[in-house]
Amino acid sequence: MPDYSLLKILHITAASLVVIGMLLNSFALLRPLAATRLATLRRWDLFVTSPALGAVWILGITLAISGNWFASGWLPAKLAFVVALSALHGMQTGGLRRLARGEAAPAFLRFSLYGVIVSVVAIVLLVSAKPF
Repeated sequence: MPDYSLLKILHITAASLVVIGMLLNSFALLRPLAATRLATLRRWDLFVTSPALGAVWILGITLAISGNWFASGWLPAKLAFVVALSALHGMQTGGLRRLARGEAAPAFLRFSLYGVIVSVVAIVLLVSAKPF
């Protein structure tokens, strides 16, 4: 198994790419983009954000197993936010697809920026403080 520090670095890097991609998606869902910019954002989402999200899951589960954290109380709370972010990413991707077809994205996606920010702050606090 690779070194724990390497896994952690890769996990944090992948998570950073996911957050960047989701923030970009959030801004794109707030205001209309030119077709070429929307196409570029959708390619970024397909080739960077989505694979990074897969890496976050694989690396995170590997870290949790190697650190024997499944007995810790903070991990299920963190996982709840990660599941919510994963679901939100899927909804954002669908919203961008609708925009590309000339349709309107679901109205609630205008608030996805807040969901991303709140979830990321909660995850960082849970991982850093490990309060329970």
